[in-house]
Amino acid sequence: MKNFIYYDEGLFVKHERDEDPAGVSYTMHTHELFEIYYFLSGNMVFWAEGTPYQLQSGDIMLFNISEAHTIELKGDSPYERVAINFSRDIFDRLDPERILQKPFTERALGKGNLIRPKDFEGNFWRECIEKIIAPTDDRRLQALTYLPALLGEIYQAS
Repeated sequence: MKNFIYYDEGLFVKHERDEDPAGVSYTMHTHELFEIYYFLSGNMVFWAEGTPYQLQSGDIMLFNISEAHTIELKGDSPYERVAINFSRDIFDRLDPERILQKPFTERALGKGNLIRPKDFEGNFWRECIEKIIAPTDDRRLQALTYLPALLGEIYQAS
């Protein structure tokens, strides 16, 4: 997979790999968008509102709007991740009751952020992420096609 960033109003998708993250530090921050963070490789602790999460390859972290989070890198092994951020109203016509947002909104800040691969039934969730970041002529359409399916998988897993 190749690094890329896609951004427009209400949707942000990023796939990055840092081969040598030694000495890199990240600050605690929030977003005005929901975030799905898919951890692929590295050695790190993810902090969400003061709660530490030791991540393993394949883990997903969920962040509500304005939920403070950061990472603490441990060591210098390559660090790879996918971040998908989306606005509260991006699927209002598809999901007017915002059921797909419940894993983000119906939990205490810093609690229940982590979903492990074993929490899902099958691998369709992973296929959705792969499709969202796959090279295509229309990244927005690709993301908006597979993101609702991914959110449905996350809803079921959580």
